[in-house]
Parts: sequence; C-alpha cells; structure tokens
Amino acid sequence: MRTVRWGLAATGLAFLQMPAIAGPRQTVHFVQAPKILVWQNGILLGEGDESQLIGAPEMIAGGGALLPVRSLTPGGVQTLTLQIASNCGFVLEAANPAEAQQVQVAVLGQGANASVRRAATPIRSTVVFEQTEKTAVRPGPVQSQAISIALTWSGVGPRALWLRTVPS
Repeated sequence: MRTVRWGLAATGLAFLQMPAIAGPRQTVHFVQAPKILVWQNGILLGEGDESQLIGAPEMIAGGGALLPVRSLTPGGVQTLTLQIASNCGFVLEAANPAEAQQVQVAVLGQGANASVRRAATPIRSTVVFEQTEKTAVRPGPVQSQAISIALTWSGVGPRALWLRTVPS
C-alpha cells in the first residue's frame, strides 16, 4: 500500500513538472519609441523624439503654442518655465555654444514619481541641460513623472532651443 502511494505521488509530481520541461518558452518584449512630453503652465506643447521650443517655424505638435517670454525685471532678464517628462534621456540644445552659454537652467522640482538625473554640460557645447535617464522612477500619471525647470537669460536670448531624445 505504501509503495502504491509513493508511486502515485511520484507520478503526480512528474505531471506537474511536465509543462516546464515539455516545450520551448517564448517571451515577448514591447519596446516604446523614445518620447518627450513638454508642458508650459499645464498646457501640452509637444511630444515626440524632438520638440523645437524657441524659433519654431510652425506651431509645435501638441495642445498649444509656447507662451511669449516676457522680461520680468527692468534689466531684461527673461524666464521660461517648462515641465518635461520622458521615457529616455534627453538634451536641451541651443543653436550654437555662445547662445547655450547665455541660458541658465534651474531645476524647480520634480513630480511625486519623477527624478532629476542631470549630467554636467561640457564647456563650448550647444547643450544647455542634459537628463541622463527617463524622468519617471515609479508608475503614475504622466505629469507626476515630470521635472520642472526654469530657463533664464538676459537680453535677446537664444534664437532656437530644441529638446531631443538621447539614445540610452
């Protein structure tokens, strides 16, 4: 009787292991294209792998157009505040190194599910700001995965500013 029970138990275990042994296993990986989303005052300005923020010949693809930058002080200091979420690293670039040096970037904050991973910008580069990885650190609403930055400059300022994805 005891031998029969052990035999049945061994047969049952063999049946339980059979699906794992029986055949090949296939895994499907979904890949998202690199994407940046940009907001100003809660209005979506653009999304995609590139957005031209200043100097755009036509309206940016998205929910709105960039609000005009106004001088806040008599000295001509201008500020542009943006919220940016991305699923990859990105750079904010000016047209040339001289214009990039005019723009100062301040990180104002980050959403509850976001993190700033800023890289040092090289001297004499067109890069104004670089985020090395995606902004999200946890799942959640997209705007909670955004970082907030303020761009300031004196005088005329940059002729063009672009946000571009950076391959990981």
